[in-house]
Amino acid sequence: MLNLHNVERKAELLNKDIEGKTSRFVIVFCSFNTTKIFWLYIGIFMLLQLIARQLEIAINGEPQLAIYDPVIAIILISHYLVTTRKMTKYLMKLAVSSI
Repeated sequence: MLNLHNVERKAELLNKDIEGKTSRFVIVFCSFNTTKIFWLYIGIFMLLQLIARQLEIAINGEPQLAIYDPVIAIILISHYLVTTRKMTKYLMKLAVSSI
């Protein structure tokens, strides 16, 4: 049987403990699974690379090395680490509060 009080409490803790709409959305969208979060960020990176390559071909006629590729990778990796850290803190707090 579903206990609505616990569900509301978990949702309240989630909104209070995890700052940032993007991190909260990614965590809930991936069902609190770090593997799914990892593959989501890999997919975002690959999509951005595909778009950038197509734009380079459309503008220059040929693909070229771009300085922003490592920058995009660093930004996505750092956001992945921040998101998983927020999720870990939230899950630890939830586990401790349920004892």
